[in-house]
Amino acid sequence: MGGADSGSGGSAGGDAVEALIAGFDAYWDFETVEGSTMPSSVGDAALELDAGTVAPGPTGNQLALSDGAAGAHASDSILDTAESFSIAAWIRLDELTEYNTFVSIDGSQVSAVYLQKRADHRLALATFPEDSTASTPCVTSAEVRPRPGEWYHVVTTRDRATRAQRLYVDGVLSGKTVCPGGVFSASGPLRIGSGRWDGTHRDFLSGAIDGLGVVSRVLSPRDALALYRAGRPQARHYLFAYFVEVSQGRGDGLRLAHSHDGLHWGAIGAGKVFMPPSVGGGSFRDPHVMRDPEGVYHLVWTTSCVPWAESNCVQDRGFGHATSRDLVTWSAADYVTIDLNVEHVWAPETVFDPLTQQYMVVFSAPIDANPSAADPHSLYYVLTSDFESFSPPEVLYSRPGRNFIDGTIARVGNEFLMILKDEAEGQKNLRALVSPRLFGEGAWQGDPSAPLTGNYAAEGPSIMERDGRLLIYFDKYTEGAYGALHASAGAPLTSPSSWEDISSSTFFPGVRHGTPIEVPWDVFEKVALFAGE
Repeated sequence: MGGADSGSGGSAGGDAVEALIAGFDAYWDFETVEGSTMPSSVGDAALELDAGTVAPGPTGNQLALSDGAAGAHASDSILDTAESFSIAAWIRLDELTEYNTFVSIDGSQVSAVYLQKRADHRLALATFPEDSTASTPCVTSAEVRPRPGEWYHVVTTRDRATRAQRLYVDGVLSGKTVCPGGVFSASGPLRIGSGRWDGTHRDFLSGAIDGLGVVSRVLSPRDALALYRAGRPQARHYLFAYFVEVSQGRGDGLRLAHSHDGLHWGAIGAGKVFMPPSVGGGSFRDPHVMRDPEGVYHLVWTTSCVPWAESNCVQDRGFGHATSRDLVTWSAADYVTIDLNVEHVWAPETVFDPLTQQYMVVFSAPIDANPSAADPHSLYYVLTSDFESFSPPEVLYSRPGRNFIDGTIARVGNEFLMILKDEAEGQKNLRALVSPRLFGEGAWQGDPSAPLTGNYAAEGPSIMERDGRLLIYFDKYTEGAYGALHASAGAPLTSPSSWEDISSSTFFPGVRHGTPIEVPWDVFEKVALFAGE
């Protein structure tokens, strides 16, 4: 199983993965074809090719299916669907139709088990309690929106004792469900490329499958992660820290999404909270994560309530801060008070300045000049070397008669780029500004650019560089969606024409103001295993 963009089967991954696969009831790597028969590399369950092609893939062969008759089947079900089982496979969709089934196990009227993409464009495991179209399936869905042409590793598990179903995508738990009942025992056969419904086969797959394994037990989170790692040993790993509004505008804590390309994201642990709110006003919004030169992750967030969402809201004049080396085990949270007569402190972000060896925390705040009315925002900053003592707050960026919030900063070449939100009525868009210095005399002068974003409300920008391309993620907060722009690192970054909107299918619903960050494998592994607990 090859490099970072590979999804095909092979034998890389070491002795532990080979032993894991050897314990499957059946496993097909599609490397051997005897006429129309594809023998299993583990077990003795051959597949008969109905239509399709065993063709070269990224590394080795894959089973490619491209029309309404394409597929393959075994001679029986292989698994007892009424008992515990797991299915693992690399999958690829070449086009998205309403339903696309990768693997199913047939009854006479319906399949007992479907590994598929459903009409909501989510990968899912669906199981049926009875062999009837009148029965109600138990559906476990992932948050990842599959893209045509992209390989994903999927593991689905069903536990007979607990009736729990789990769905892992690219090694990470993405969906879980406790079903109300069992699964009927299907006579089979196990089928690739379609499912049975009302006695006929449908929901054909246009795409490919590889590294397909089935086993009569529940694979563990570590098993799912090991199978993924074996297929993408050189992959880069991206996490996105975000929050979800749960009541009265409050967030319930730090959540994480994952991506193997830094472009398309899925929720980790079915929305698992990695750190709950505990300081200040007890809310958790606008998380920002930064890794310092010592490998310590600094998390800062808005602790304040939201005055228009919560009655009797008394807003905070500070922010939360915590540290971690793995994004799983966190220090006790601190509440940092800002010594400034402001209405609130919003959207803190941390930037490490290598010249002064200090952290700069930038935040949005309005001086409370008129207690009976909202005042315009400016961007302020404080400096610290230890997050225990802080310099007096100073203005980082302000323009007379203007109202700016949500500043995010990245170093680009020999200068700094800031993306910020124009908060004026009728605007609510993102703009760009460059500076030769991070802070101090001569920093952040002049007016920002024309709007980078379109005719919709946008806020909460964050910047990430990937393969020489700058990405800006942002919150389309009135649409309940998340957006993204990208530009060449050498483009004039203050020109709206340099930025291309790539928002389509980037995120899943519910994500609010957050931060992308690339992490090493050991951190990704720790997060994935914690999510699966």
